[in-house]
Amino acid sequence: MKVPESDDSQPVSWLTIRAATPVFSSDGEEVGSVHEVLGSEQADIFHGIVVRSGLLGKDAVVPGEKISGMTDSRIDLSLSAEEVRALEPFREEESYHLGIIGIFRHRIGWVSEGRDPE
Repeated sequence: MKVPESDDSQPVSWLTIRAATPVFSSDGEEVGSVHEVLGSEQADIFHGIVVRSGLLGKDAVVPGEKISGMTDSRIDLSLSAEEVRALEPFREEESYHLGIIGIFRHRIGWVSEGRDPE
């Protein structure tokens, strides 16, 4: 059985976006590459991507609704290159999940990601 060749023009799920995929503005300019994908796999919620522009450039968040297309080879935005450059720099926020907390670890509470419960 012959395996079909990949078609780089086929849309892909946000779960399959790879790091360093080039990102293009609505006016065709390459504005950076994917540095991080923001979402929740458990809830299948896609928030957007973090675009890194150049070695000394800034990381900026592009909300999911501003992404007009995603393939294996590129991400297309509905923002112009100028609008991408005007985005606020990305600041990682702390996130929390439910866990067991307390001195004797006897109750449920919010636990910071990447940190052991107190």
